[in-house]
Amino acid sequence: MAEQTKTVELISYPLIDMSLGISDQAYMVLHALNYRGLQTKDFAHTSAWYNGRERGFVISVQRISANKQLNITFGECRNSDEIFVDHWYRNTFNPPTVMDFVDEDYQSRKYFKCMDVKSVVEYIQELLVGYVVE
Repeated sequence: MAEQTKTVELISYPLIDMSLGISDQAYMVLHALNYRGLQTKDFAHTSAWYNGRERGFVISVQRISANKQLNITFGECRNSDEIFVDHWYRNTFNPPTVMDFVDEDYQSRKYFKCMDVKSVVEYIQELLVGYVVE
């Protein structure tokens, strides 16, 4: 009698996660901001932002002449599908991480309804334009 072997199929996941674990809402905000074509003469940088289950992006604009850096984070909230936006001023050599974000920085947090990308983009644009022209 032939010996039978059992095969077990394992659930497989892609090795490469092109989303970087960041929600579609955060990507929609990023693309909408990019579409607006905002520009600055200051040094600007965009990178991924991870704060536990809150994942999104951070935009940093550093005014070299004033030695001042605006950091804006946005993404999907950890306990809901709302969108959060935080902003704070702190110079960082590398892109800011959660280690550069202190509890007091939560005071500026603003929440937006799920998929209210337009309002989020308008708010972030106000922050950026206000900083660049100040």
